[in-house]
Amino acid sequence: MLHDMSEPVPSQDFARLKLNGERFAGARLPVSALSELENYTNLIREAAKLAWRDAHPGEDLPQDFGADFDLVLTSVHNGSADCHLERLLPHSGDEDDYFDQSRERVGRELRQVLQGRIDETDELLARIDSFGELGSSLSVGDSLEVPSYDSDDEPVRITRSSYREYVRPAHERSLREPAVPGRPRLKGRDGWLVGRLFAVSSKDTRFELASERYGDVHGFYAVPEILDDLRAVLGTSKEAPVVRIFGRLQYYSENDFFRMRNASLVQVLEVDGQPWSRRFIELASLEEGWDDDDSESQPVSFAALDGARHLLSHARSVEIPQPGIFPLGDGGVSLEWASPDSIYSIEISPEADVTLFHLGNDDIPHHFDAVNFSVAESFITGVEL
Repeated sequence: MLHDMSEPVPSQDFARLKLNGERFAGARLPVSALSELENYTNLIREAAKLAWRDAHPGEDLPQDFGADFDLVLTSVHNGSADCHLERLLPHSGDEDDYFDQSRERVGRELRQVLQGRIDETDELLARIDSFGELGSSLSVGDSLEVPSYDSDDEPVRITRSSYREYVRPAHERSLREPAVPGRPRLKGRDGWLVGRLFAVSSKDTRFELASERYGDVHGFYAVPEILDDLRAVLGTSKEAPVVRIFGRLQYYSENDFFRMRNASLVQVLEVDGQPWSRRFIELASLEEGWDDDDSESQPVSFAALDGARHLLSHARSVEIPQPGIFPLGDGGVSLEWASPDSIYSIEISPEADVTLFHLGNDDIPHHFDAVNFSVAESFITGVEL
């Protein structure tokens, strides 16, 4: 990390690490703690190599990649050892983006590890020796703050105990498992998971779901406020109510789902053991873009399903045959009775507004918009097939 100071070397701000504790008071920086800055520098360099390989699958890493990368400690400010690191700028090369990416990747992975989400750690990053050594020099009462570059911009804080409990075990675990450098990159999009919740952990903000589409999967919730909602619908995979959880879906391919991140909303689907219940679960499981002819088709609204349930129950009570039950592109539901002589249909919007349609022998279509459920019930009672 040293360089010839006989002539100026161009540099730029790169990171700010802070060492806290009595031995760092007054901006003192013991020589034994310099290893933390060296570990961080090495970790950034190796993570940048991983970023390059991700962007160039199947290609050999340039032999001199990262040779010019180094960080310089330019100042140590009071208030513990507040260390400002600048990057020496190379004379040539186009590697800047990879080092910026690795800085964010290191912060993100460390935060996941320190929150107890070790199973989420990128096994390739955690295998790096400097990952397993970051925080190793800390004594009781010390801490190391590493920039995270998350949306909240709060640094990641490593202590002696968290190093022993989380960071080092994540490194050792990754070494026990085979690296998978050719594994496809994770993709992500916002969407819904549908299934039955059978486990929730408040310690690591994790939940387990027996999903309708992907089998048993896990996820992590983002806002503490939904913990009570999750617990309220918790049960065995067979007895729990069917729920739909909104968050960030992460997957390798459409048929290889990995997990959900940042779950923020829970909806409960009332499944009452009626003939239409299985169909309701199928509709609730539809994801955005479910219609091959409409990439913007929306998930079916639970309010629409609740409205459809009410009308189906009425149809059954007056001995009208069960209609076809179909999703609509806007997230609504359509109930349709059809025969060679006539068509009756009811559309329930995502907000549970109701529209009626009838086409009889006279081939004159009849529309009734924004009717209430009492009118819709009378309409059903008059169905003639």
